[in-house]
Amino acid sequence: MARILKIVALPVLLVATSFLRTAGAQEKAFDITGQIRLRGESSDKDFDSDTKAIGYTLLRTRLGLNFVPSEHVMAFAQLQDSRIYGEEGSDGTISTLASLHNVDLYQGYVQIDKLLFPWLAFKFGRMRFNYGVQRLLGVNEFSNTGRSFDGSVVMLKFKHVQFDVIQSTLHESLHTPDTSRGDHLLAGLWMKYSRTKSAVYNLYALSDRDLRVDATNNPYFSRVTIGSRYDAKLDHFDLEFEANVQTGKTDFTREIFALYISSAFAYNLPMRIQPQFAIGLDYLSGDNPATEKYECFNTLYPAKHRFFGYMDYFTDIPKHTRDLGLTDIMVKSKISPAEKLRLESDLHLFQLSQSAKLKDGSSSKDLGAEIDLGLIYNYAKFVNFTFGVSAFFPGQIFKEWQGQDPSYWFFAQTTVNF
Repeated sequence: MARILKIVALPVLLVATSFLRTAGAQEKAFDITGQIRLRGESSDKDFDSDTKAIGYTLLRTRLGLNFVPSEHVMAFAQLQDSRIYGEEGSDGTISTLASLHNVDLYQGYVQIDKLLFPWLAFKFGRMRFNYGVQRLLGVNEFSNTGRSFDGSVVMLKFKHVQFDVIQSTLHESLHTPDTSRGDHLLAGLWMKYSRTKSAVYNLYALSDRDLRVDATNNPYFSRVTIGSRYDAKLDHFDLEFEANVQTGKTDFTREIFALYISSAFAYNLPMRIQPQFAIGLDYLSGDNPATEKYECFNTLYPAKHRFFGYMDYFTDIPKHTRDLGLTDIMVKSKISPAEKLRLESDLHLFQLSQSAKLKDGSSSKDLGAEIDLGLIYNYAKFVNFTFGVSAFFPGQIFKEWQGQDPSYWFFAQTTVNF
């Protein structure tokens, strides 16, 4: 699928380049954007009450230039610097003259709308992918770097529906043939359908492949994820449901069959402080060692911090659950006691989807419980402050895997956009 998309993208790119050269002359419009985000964290996440919390400060700076040379053409370039306070020194030395040399191109793309047809658009370069609620393809904005992809998107835009044909090179080995060291390619088709603002449907298929092959020409892994999502706002109720199935092969010959099901229900009380109460369930299948198939779901490239608790113990499901999958039962609430202020609280009850053996010979699925409390204050149009405190209380599994004691985490963040 990725090879086909590359073949399709090439002529589109040639047409797009020609379109750029011949675009009608108009007054050129420039817009400079930027963000400075400062976050201090105190982390005591090692499940050992005898150790002290670690404190550190993260700084992320972004500067972007948006250029609109004509009505239907837009180019955007964004640089990013991400750092931890005081990391320029090495081996315990202090240096205020050193450079990390870590300024990078976070985004750099061109988008052309109404290309040949009023419903056709093309975007190519380095960009963010933001689809659905970012369970599979997301920005991962809480990270100090964020996520971006090198590739292209062909967009077919109609009145109520949009189709995005996605292609990205995740790893380029710079060797030939591609199968020698393994290029890693992502491709997909994403449909979004909505006749009203109150209901949105998503239907999608994503393919990612590592092109390394064995002696019989089997790729190292070839994974396909097919899913759908439904979001609805009905009077005082919010509903969401998402279902995904993952198939293909991993480790050259082992078949994949995994599931990811997510559902949530929220009730919004008609009050001035806008209280909301919600319950939800995320189920990600785990691998059953008694079967030949690999059954642990991989969430691909999501907004990791947004799901499965703010302490980020489950950002890589196969690794962090030892291939046994995850079940997350959630209870959430939020209120706005003032116009610019929002308070949030989340409770997560975590279990493995497949049982794990304990040292005493018994089995358990109990990972533990996490409580997240948050405060968001929108000080001004472009300035906001965010505070959060979290605690994780280990269950039987984490007491053996991680440690016996509760863990804690706190952060305070200031974001300025311009």
